[in-house]
Amino acid sequence: MKEGSLYYGEKPLVTIVVPVYNSEKYLRICLDSLVSQSLDNIEIIAVDDGSVDESLAILEDYKKKFPGKVIIYTIPHVHGAGAPRNFAIEKARADYIGFCDADDVMDVHSMELLYCKAKEKDYDIVCAPAFHVNGDKRVLYGQLKEPISTETLILNGQVYLWNKIIHKRLLNKVGRMPENVSLEDLGYSLVLHSYARKIGYIEYPVYYYMKRFGSDSNNVFTLRNLDTIQARQYALDKCNPEYKEYVAAYVARHINSDFRKRWIFTDRFIEQLKDIWVELKDNKILKSDEYLYRRLEKFAEISNVPIPRNIFIGGIGVELSDGFIRSCKENAFYDSCTITILNEKNCDINELEILKEAYENNDFDFLNGYFALKFILKEGGIYLDRRIIIDRPFNYVRYCRAFFALLDEETYSDWVFGGISENEAMSEILETYKNADRFKYSLDFLRNKIKDTVERYEVPKSEVNNLIDYPITVFSPDVMVCDITTPTSLKPEPHVCTHDFTSELGERGIRLSRKQLCHLY
Repeated sequence: MKEGSLYYGEKPLVTIVVPVYNSEKYLRICLDSLVSQSLDNIEIIAVDDGSVDESLAILEDYKKKFPGKVIIYTIPHVHGAGAPRNFAIEKARADYIGFCDADDVMDVHSMELLYCKAKEKDYDIVCAPAFHVNGDKRVLYGQLKEPISTETLILNGQVYLWNKIIHKRLLNKVGRMPENVSLEDLGYSLVLHSYARKIGYIEYPVYYYMKRFGSDSNNVFTLRNLDTIQARQYALDKCNPEYKEYVAAYVARHINSDFRKRWIFTDRFIEQLKDIWVELKDNKILKSDEYLYRRLEKFAEISNVPIPRNIFIGGIGVELSDGFIRSCKENAFYDSCTITILNEKNCDINELEILKEAYENNDFDFLNGYFALKFILKEGGIYLDRRIIIDRPFNYVRYCRAFFALLDEETYSDWVFGGISENEAMSEILETYKNADRFKYSLDFLRNKIKDTVERYEVPKSEVNNLIDYPITVFSPDVMVCDITTPTSLKPEPHVCTHDFTSELGERGIRLSRKQLCHLY
């Protein structure tokens, strides 16, 4: 009997765990790569957790074709791969466990190469590079150099389960992986790595991670991305105390990465960083990267007072559609918010002579801008003109003390701005209304006052400046005027809202370049 052949009742050399949920589109390609492994003596445990498509039928087909090799279980649906993986690990008969996602592909020599390496020195873990495939492009990740220490594995190893095989004794020592969460690989892998002592590595790429546009794992805008916070905390709580400094350093790097990759949730990432900064501020590993340390330090020490989730809508002298108000309630933040419509009931038009004059002359933008500043100064929040289209939540800007948006390189928007209560920038701009000559400034009054204030604070206006470096944050046109992100981008540029100029310019407005928009408006 040669090593690699599987007979009924014989203990397999490797168990491959495959969590399956509504994976019919790619499941056959995945299973073909597994049943074709050059190491025959393996078992493939596929656990379906409530698929409503043809996934289970496909699994049954492969079970019939490969009896004894393909084993199927079904469990009630629980979000994330943690529950089916835990179930499969308990059922696994092999000493070494490999993992494969149902929409990915494993190289046909993967298990043979990983297993042979594992047997050389009875390794706890054997790692390998993997290809990340996005359409026609593929990039190789996870390249390491032997010998690999626990420290190296934590800091540089890929936090995935599918580019390695793991001895069952290590899995049992660490315990069950988190369930009912996304991104469970992140936290669990860091814990595994922290307890690994004997670590092997092969240079052969063993896996093809397929980036599927629109899939849950690649959609950076879903609320499930907040599970990354839970995953990082899991790693800090459960890791080997002997290597916690290394795990904490990796967590810090991951938070910094999330500021870019999952930028919508910036406010929550800042809050987590603040919560764990006591564990990071004296971290020698983190301090060795001076730029990163200083950047995270600024975030951690930023004001504990974010912009409240208050939305002020300009409603003086204009009609607001129910759809627009509903959109603001549902989309302004990914959590709840308070909507205040500025109107003649809550705004004293007779407060200043210039306001009365503006009202009599139907200069409603002038009035809405003034009272928006006043409400923000008192309560904190964000002003939205009726011509603003919300594309992404404003949580991204909540830790700005005050923010404004550029229409082009020189001109500021008076349709969207915000800040915390009692912030100095809003106070300065509001004060200018008392001595304003409306006819002198006309339409551009508020825009010019915003520009003057920004210049007084010497805030860069040619690019998106970091909210942690200035008392005012200026966002480029890409963020709040028009979206330059391609629909298939997996790492979109920050873009929150769009200015709808079509009501002022007609349909030709959408064909104008950014630099032309404000001048023709």
